[in-house]
Amino acid sequence: MGTTVIIIAIVTILILVIAKSSKKTEESNYDKSDNRQIKLNVSFPDPEKANDFKFYKYVQYEPVYKLEPTYQEMIRRGMKIKPEFEKAIQTKIKNGEFKNPLDFKEYFGTKFDMIGIHFLKGTDNLLSAFNIGLCFIQNEKIADTETYDFRPPEKIVETKRFQKTLELLDYEQEWIEDISFKDVWEIFEIRDFLNHNLIVVWDEEAETLEKVLEHNRINDYNLSILKIKDIAQANNLPDLIDSLLKHFNSDLTLNDDLSLIVCDLAIELKDSGIDIESFAYSIKPISSQSKSTKISKPKTMNNDFIALDVETAIGKRWSICQIGIAIVENGELKQTITELIQPPNNEYSRHNTNIHGITSEMTADKPKFPEIWEKIYPIIENKKLVAHNAEFDINCLHQTLDYYDLDIPNFDCDCTLNLTGQSLNEACASFNVSLENHHNAGCDAEACANLYIKVLNGESPTFSNVKPKRKSNSKSKQFLDLEGHDRIQGNLLKPDLENADINSPFYNKKVVFTGVLENINRQEAAEIVKNMGADIDTSITKRTNFVITGIDPGPSKMNKIIKYNNEGCNIKILYEKDFLKMIENK
Repeated sequence: MGTTVIIIAIVTILILVIAKSSKKTEESNYDKSDNRQIKLNVSFPDPEKANDFKFYKYVQYEPVYKLEPTYQEMIRRGMKIKPEFEKAIQTKIKNGEFKNPLDFKEYFGTKFDMIGIHFLKGTDNLLSAFNIGLCFIQNEKIADTETYDFRPPEKIVETKRFQKTLELLDYEQEWIEDISFKDVWEIFEIRDFLNHNLIVVWDEEAETLEKVLEHNRINDYNLSILKIKDIAQANNLPDLIDSLLKHFNSDLTLNDDLSLIVCDLAIELKDSGIDIESFAYSIKPISSQSKSTKISKPKTMNNDFIALDVETAIGKRWSICQIGIAIVENGELKQTITELIQPPNNEYSRHNTNIHGITSEMTADKPKFPEIWEKIYPIIENKKLVAHNAEFDINCLHQTLDYYDLDIPNFDCDCTLNLTGQSLNEACASFNVSLENHHNAGCDAEACANLYIKVLNGESPTFSNVKPKRKSNSKSKQFLDLEGHDRIQGNLLKPDLENADINSPFYNKKVVFTGVLENINRQEAAEIVKNMGADIDTSITKRTNFVITGIDPGPSKMNKIIKYNNEGCNIKILYEKDFLKMIENK
């Protein structure tokens, strides 16, 4: 009898999944109608049943050309629309914009019945995951659904199979180099939700999540996982599992729907009398000594260290074309090693060559990174590494090691940029350190070493030696003069409207950068527009307001602008000179 009830429940869900129905059976108190689609060919939450956050979120992000006919359809159907919802819709239609007044965490808190997750993957490799969909269930109703893109390892991205998947899903690639899963975990705070709630998955999403956490060197997790497939197998439902699995494998475009489906199944199984929580298990970091989390203490004295600098061939951190290390023992510079390296495909961008002067001809007959690494690995293993803007150089090292599937050594690190708050050439001038050939990796490493020695010796900078430069528009010194280091940091991807001028042209506007800016660093530009109230994105959508364009803009981004504007959007292109005029005196 019990098995029959379970089968009926699962069959019901299977029918709903395949039909993408907008309603549940009347007997169920779990209502999905606020998340399904209607005959208008647009999706909208039911104004009679949706929670305030979800409805306001819908109004904020839905383009006016879709929102207006949908609003008329609601009226035609005689739906009861709350006055505050109606006001939000009318504000969006009139002004072209509306900001959700509610904060997710403040509105819902951090406690949910469960959170369903599902990954989109480009290949069979678990690390090919590039999107996570989450469905938040509270009081057996959908609180919200979210999806986040993030970049997988570059060696996977370059495979033909991964590229084919992106093509089938009409995905653009610019997001890959901008957002890591660690950014999603920390900046977008999914850590706070996944660590404190039951996570429901279909099957291998649990292993995918664990693998992605390990790869991104995230160790602050202790997760409770429930696999629907485990429950179904334990209750002898193989045919239904196979049928549902085919649906999961065939419908890659509805990642938030897939995360919703696993929650739906969990609720049905629970309602049928199964103690689903007894199937839950925990995952946590294997060990503090694991490859993904190990951070060793330096085994040398403070005045023994290795200064490191790298140059890259293109705008990818795994494209190291030159590495320089300066070896310091007992506070004295003993040796400097500089090696040219042939980057993947020996490919260079004009922008990067303009910075360091290295060309493909210069590295055509040079060894690739693994061969050079054999010499460098024993030198830096268990040593302290020092770099100027260590976040960039160390990350380049990690990504290149990952690209070639090489072991990551144990080391501690320090950053002279953080210690001085100045660009390398400014800091060297302040501390009377010679910098003969800036952007030669060996020269920069040697200058960094001598700079760090002076800092360790307690010497103070002489600011009279610093040449005056143009007034900075940035409020943070650490982002100055980092030529070529153009990845936008994750903390800039969250808008800050409280401290911004409401009259700013970028206030509450979605902004995307593409191409190489000649007169201002992208990091600095991003901080400026964030301070002006911008919501910075890494890919273009129909909700984008401004695209700030430099040299060699991404072709897929430019095509998106044309496509979306032809569909009724109003995405404005700002070339660098126009952008600089808009941010003058900011």
